[in-house]
This record gives sequence, structure tokens and C-alpha cells, in this order.
Amino acid sequence: MLSTQAFNFDQLRNHAGQACFLASIGSTFLLSNSWVRRTLATVVNPGKKAPLPPVAKIAPGKVYFGVNPTDPNQFRGSKAMSPPIVREDPYYWLRDTERKSPEVLRYLHEENSYTEQSLSNLEGFREDLYREILSHLQETDEEVPYRHGDFLYYSKTVKGLAYKIHCRRLAFGGPEEVVLDENEVAKGHQYADVGAWEPSPSHQLLAYSVDNSGYETYTIRVIRNLATKELFDDVIEETSGEIVWAADDSSFVYLSLDDEHRPHKAFLHVLGTPQSEDICLLTEEDGRFWMDVSKTTDERFLIIGSGSKETSEYYFLDLEGVSGAEQHKQLLQSRLKCLQPRQQGLRYEDIDHQDGHFYIVTNKDDCMNNKLVRIAVASYADQTLENHFQQWEDVRPYHACEQIDSVLALRHHLVISGRAEGFSQLWIVPYTNQKHLGAWQAVTFPEQTYNVWLMDNFVYDTETVRIGYSSFITPRQVQDYNLYTGAITVLKEQTVPGYDHTKYVCRRIEAKSRDGKTCIPISLVHHKNILHATTPYVLDEESGQLRRDLSRPDNCLYHAPTLLYGYGSYGMPIDPTFDFKRLALLDRGVVYAIAHIRGGGEMGRSWYEKEGKYCSKMNTFHDFADCAKALLSQQITTPDRLAIVGRSAGGLLIGATVNMYPSLFKVAVADVPFVDVANTMSDPSIPLTVTEWEEWGNPNEEAFHEYMLRYSPYDNIKAQRYPALLLTAGLHDPRVPYWEAAKFAAKLRATTRDIPNRNPVYLKTDLSSGHFSASDRYKYIKETAFEYAFILDQIRARDHIRARDHV
Repeated sequence: MLSTQAFNFDQLRNHAGQACFLASIGSTFLLSNSWVRRTLATVVNPGKKAPLPPVAKIAPGKVYFGVNPTDPNQFRGSKAMSPPIVREDPYYWLRDTERKSPEVLRYLHEENSYTEQSLSNLEGFREDLYREILSHLQETDEEVPYRHGDFLYYSKTVKGLAYKIHCRRLAFGGPEEVVLDENEVAKGHQYADVGAWEPSPSHQLLAYSVDNSGYETYTIRVIRNLATKELFDDVIEETSGEIVWAADDSSFVYLSLDDEHRPHKAFLHVLGTPQSEDICLLTEEDGRFWMDVSKTTDERFLIIGSGSKETSEYYFLDLEGVSGAEQHKQLLQSRLKCLQPRQQGLRYEDIDHQDGHFYIVTNKDDCMNNKLVRIAVASYADQTLENHFQQWEDVRPYHACEQIDSVLALRHHLVISGRAEGFSQLWIVPYTNQKHLGAWQAVTFPEQTYNVWLMDNFVYDTETVRIGYSSFITPRQVQDYNLYTGAITVLKEQTVPGYDHTKYVCRRIEAKSRDGKTCIPISLVHHKNILHATTPYVLDEESGQLRRDLSRPDNCLYHAPTLLYGYGSYGMPIDPTFDFKRLALLDRGVVYAIAHIRGGGEMGRSWYEKEGKYCSKMNTFHDFADCAKALLSQQITTPDRLAIVGRSAGGLLIGATVNMYPSLFKVAVADVPFVDVANTMSDPSIPLTVTEWEEWGNPNEEAFHEYMLRYSPYDNIKAQRYPALLLTAGLHDPRVPYWEAAKFAAKLRATTRDIPNRNPVYLKTDLSSGHFSASDRYKYIKETAFEYAFILDQIRARDHIRARDHV
């Protein structure tokens, strides 16, 4: 019998930064556990020398907070400090806006090589995970068709092909017709993202946009013959990817990008003409505002406008009676009318039309969670009115406990989407024969935690509305909701080979924030079998013997490996939905948790606007730590088995949290992380910066400068022991530039160089993609397997849980 006293626990605990905590397992398990065998083998036979991480050179660059003396005309905010505060960034040289510097690219290659070599011991495990995740994917699959015009459109995937194939058939029967094969579009490219594909009004043409770099700059092409896939000569470049056809097949509207990668002009393009002749319909000069374009559901009105984080301004174009290229060129500009001139703080974000009325979602009258209003289209014939919002009529009184996000106007109903009690919600409002709106009816679902959303609804006069539904344990469903009877028909549930939903359980718990009064929801999902674990043991420090831990509650989660995910920005909710890739975690006994922290939108707009942005942003990071502490205090997990993951602004969350609370976690993964907040937000030439001033504040202004520096991850790295850390980046990412992750990794390594038993820091940059990782679905799964392998190895959860009875 192998005795636990025979091992040097300190040596094992410290090896490669992994806290073994063998005191929690019995001797029989010690012999059979493969992770322990691998660790012991590494200690006894360390093999080849571990690779050394790259050392980034120090080449400081000056960063100005306030007016820029090198470019005095650069707009840096209305209250920019003068004289500016000047700081030196030691790794400024890693910033290459052209992504072509040989020195920078060489350094990124060295980082990738170091990461690959250091984690080469996980190569086999990664391959196993990839095959396992792939086994849960129905590689050849077909989506539920939706009606659009006389056709049923749908997309499908084929085993071995990386991209979708978009198809259609006549609604009343007929053969399948491929309208766009993304695999053909992607040929010859390492990256290919089809941003939009839009049939023309007659359904004889199809326009699509594609980005081949990951920089989210799209080129628009039009297929003139869907049978032969012959293209028009028209090539529309440097666009945002949106495409909205005008009244007929002669023309469409798109958005062009400015130097800061902001959609700032709406153009009308007439087929058969060069892009240089396109007509500018609207220009947005304010750098805080992004433009968008859409059509009302009945296709009568074109909606073009701009929105910042806090203010909106939209215009409408009546397409009725417009026909042919010449009429489009002559009439569209003259018909452009403003729904409501911008007023700081007034949002009206979703607009649709029904029976002579515009329906608008707005925060007017200090309705933070929004309300639904309407106004007669005929009101805009009155040229004397400057502020039409005075005539906006409430569809129903404001309900502060319910958040309204969007409206879908159909001939006989309104469908409203929003949130209530922390979950997504749909309401149905009938439009009676007397042309009055009836009572709001909430759509109900059997599960306590779920996510529901509106899908493709192109039929204006319809009895059903197409919705999507999912939960932690229910794969994505496509449903038809009958607007008259309330009956729900499940048209399809995502096929997940090898999945049995009865083996998993989800629930929601709460954590108390450090203010003692705010309750933060946490959604959990896990395999049922881990509820009935073998009785744990602890090592008695005096006797050196294992003894039973009598403090363990019965039938609960106990010291389980756990992954805590968070985001907490932009008022964006992270709802519990199914992900087939996650099964690789759950089947290894991992508890997957989402922290619904302030800054997100789970609990309404105040969760974001009042408590999670500007100078309340620290709440987001403290909430995340408080959620982790709740998981620890309830003994669901332990610090050496707790992983945290965040992406983009969620990467900021990870960076700030590990700076503030490094001992809470074993491992952290920050994907495309926004970690150089202060430096980035000071420079308006970087894409998104000016737009983001209404999210984080402008560090060029005294009111925000010091507060931002308190949490900006890059500026708060300390000489302390951090969790093991993996950072990922995309070279062509326009949202969070690759250099943020690169600089953070370099500075953290340098700052912690003399910390005993420091944990590794890895940087992995995809040199052929952008913010959203790989466009190839197989490559995307491989990237997921890479991260999962790293996390599972760190939290000692490489092996599948044993089958056992559960209670």
C-alpha cells in the first residue's frame, strides 16, 4: 500500500506552480489517478530543460493625458487637461498600427513558440479534447427554413467543410438551390467572415459582404445569376458589412468606415455603377456615434441613423412609390426625415412601423429601463415641430421592473423583447379590429433559467412568430409561437450526439457584494454525479495521517474544479445558454459558473448605467471577486481548483481582478483582453476610443483620469504571485489591438521576475484573425480545446468523472 507520508508534499505542491493538495485524496486514489502519476513522473524525470519566455525590450514611448502637444488640433475631449499629464509606457514599441513591423512580428512569433513549447506536454490531451468536442457536433446539419418572400431560406453545414452553405427552395415545393457557399468564398484565404447575405426584393439577386483579414472591413459583391453564381462587376470596399436593399433590385444602402474604423456615412449604391458615383445619404461627424441602417418589417421604410452609448438620432425614408435607379437617386435624399433630433441622454434605439404608426423603444421621461411609444407617421408632415418626441404616445405606462429592448411590428400584433427578474422575456400585444392595442401577454417557459430571443421574421402578415430558446441544459431550439393561441411548437432542437440532458443540473445562487446589500446572481451548471462524491479526507498536520472531513454537507457540490466566467460591461447580459463544447468540462466534473455582475445588463439598465460604468466601474471587479468568494465560502470549490475566464471587456475584468485578488484563483484566461485601458482611451486615433468615452470615461479629463488609473490592468501590475495566466490576441483585431495583451504579458513577467514560485504567463496571438478568433469552425474548436486543456490541467480535472449513482 502506498503511503502519503512517503512523498515530499512541498515539492509536489510547488512543482510547475501547481498546487496538488494531495491531502484531500486517499491512497488508493493516489495510485489510480493519472494526473498524480504524470506529476510524479515529471518530478522524478524532468526531461529536457523548460523553455525560457521571451524578454521584451524596454523602449519607452510618451503617452499624453490631456491635450496632445505633438498634435494640438487632435480632439481629446471638451475638458482635456492642459498642460497634459505625461507618462512613459515601457513597451510602447509593441504598438504597430500597420501590423507589419518585422521586429514586432518576430516578437509575437517568439511568444507563440514559447507558449507552444511550454505546453507541448498537453498536445495529446488537446487532441483528445478536440476529438471529444467534435464528437458532440452534428457536423452535417440543416437549420430550420424561414419564409422570406416566395422562398424558404436556410443554412446547412457538411462534414469536413469549415463554413456554412446558404440555400433556399420555393415555399410551395421545389428543389434546393444554393444561393451562397461560404466555403467557395473562403477559398484561398486564411480567414473569411461573411458579414451579411441579403436577397434582393425580387429574390433574383443576392448581395453579400466578406472580411478576409479579421479587421472587420468588408467588401460587398452582388451575385447577378444565382444559378451560375456570376457576379456583377461592382466591388464596394471599406464597408461595415451591413447591406439593406432599397425599394427594388436597382440599389442598396451600405455604410462606409472612417479612419477610426467607425461607420460614419450611409451611401446609396446603384448596381452597374462605380463606387465613386455612390450617393451619400447621411454623414455622422461626431466620433461618439456609430451609424446603422435597417428596414421596417413591412419593408416600407428605410431607417438610417446614429447612436452613441447614451444618445440617438434616426432618420426615415419612405420607399413607397420609388422604382428604378433614377428615382432612387432623385428621391431618397429629399425624402429623408429626422424622427427626433439628438438630445444628450435621449435614447431611442429600436424602430418599427405598423398601420401608419412608428413604434419606438426609448428612455424618454427618465425611463431608464425603456418604454414603448408610438407616433403617427403623418405627424412628420408638420414642418413646424422641432421635437417630435413631445407627440410620442406611451403604448403602456412605464414599468420600472421590466426592461424593454426591441419591438417587432406585425400586421396584427406587436412582439416586444426585453428582460424581467433577471431573465430574457417576450411579450405579445394584439392589435384589435378596432385598431387598439390589447393587454401585454408574457410568453412563459417551463425552465426556471433560460434565454429566449427573436429569430428571422420576414412575414408581416403572420399567425406565428419565430423564436429561439436555450438554457444551460437545453440545446438551442427553434420554436414557432402562435400569436392567437399561445401554443409553442418546437420545430427543431439542436442535435448533440452523445448528450443526455438528464445527467446535468443547473441552478442560480446569489453572492453578497462587499457593500453588504447588493445580491449578485450566479448561474451554475454541472454533472449530477459530482453531487455524490466520495467522502473527502484531509491531512492532519500534527499526526500526518489522513482523516475524514466531517464538515462536508451531504448531497452538495464540494471542492469541485470550477470555471467562473464573467463579462460585466456595456449593459450586455450573459444569459445561461447551451454550448456543446462545454460538455468536455462538465464531463470532467467541472462546475461552470457565470457571474452576473454589475456593468452587465442582467438586472436592468441601472445595473449598468448607475452601478457599472464610468466612476462606478470598480463594482464590476469587486462583484466578480465576491462571486468567487461565495463559491469558496460555500465550499463549492477551492482556490487551487478555481479558474476564471473573460473575453474582450471580460478580459479587462480578468486583468483587473487578478491584480486585486491574485490568491483567489489557480488559473486565469483572458481572451483578446482590454487590459491597457488608460493608454488606449487617451488616444482618439485608435478605433473605438472616442465612442468608448461614454462607457469608461475620458482619461484626458481630470474627472476620469485618476479613477481609471486605479483599475487599468496594465497600470496596476504588482510584484506578487499571480495565477497561471493565458492571454490570447488576434493580430488584426480592430476592437482590442493585439498589443494590449502583448504589453500586459511582457510587463507582468518583468514585474514578477523575482517572485518565488511564480506561475507562468503565456501569450498566444492568432496572426490570421481578429477579435472573434477563427472563422473556420474546426479551427475554432481547436482553439477551444487549447484553452480547455490548459485550464483542466491547472485545476487537476483532466480525467472524466467516474460513473456513480447520484441522489
